[in-house]
Amino acid sequence: YHCVNYLTRDPPRYNVDHAKGSQYRGTLLWQPLDELKIKLTHLQQDFATPDANPYADNPKKRTNGNLILQQPVETKFSLDTLGVDYEFNDMRLVSLTSYSKKHLAVGADGTAGIIGTPPPGYPTAGTAYLFIGDDSKAFTQELRLQSNDDNDFKWLTGAYLYKYSITFLLTGNLLAAQDTLGPGSAQLL
Repeated sequence: YHCVNYLTRDPPRYNVDHAKGSQYRGTLLWQPLDELKIKLTHLQQDFATPDANPYADNPKKRTNGNLILQQPVETKFSLDTLGVDYEFNDMRLVSLTSYSKKHLAVGADGTAGIIGTPPPGYPTAGTAYLFIGDDSKAFTQELRLQSNDDNDFKWLTGAYLYKYSITFLLTGNLLAAQDTLGPGSAQLL
């Protein structure tokens, strides 16, 4: 459908829909011996917006005449890492363990893709929506032994494990059909 990507508006703050989010990171380092270091790191990010409309067809306000429903987006991500480092006389042992988790939920108005540009006053109950959900988890483990002396010959050996799981959900429907399931069943997020 016809849209204008409106990114040149001045001042630039009008180019961004309302959103909120946070990011936290923390690191703990423990060195019980000169040869041993243990480091734990945690990272967490959250972001949400009630309407992630990237296109506008109205130069005075950030709207799109082809959309009836808002396009909410929600993301959450976390990463935990544990590193253990032990120095021998002529070699070094390193263990890195990580666990990450991601959640993504996106709601989109698909009405224009079915009927074209909705006429003025088109009822919300007749709209089509698309929901995309992505929940994933990953685990990694790296173990390596490497030389740490000043010899010309350097060496490294190790093993790496990566496990990943994802649940991906893609749902499309008409709001009128969803409303038959009861109050609140048509909520996108």
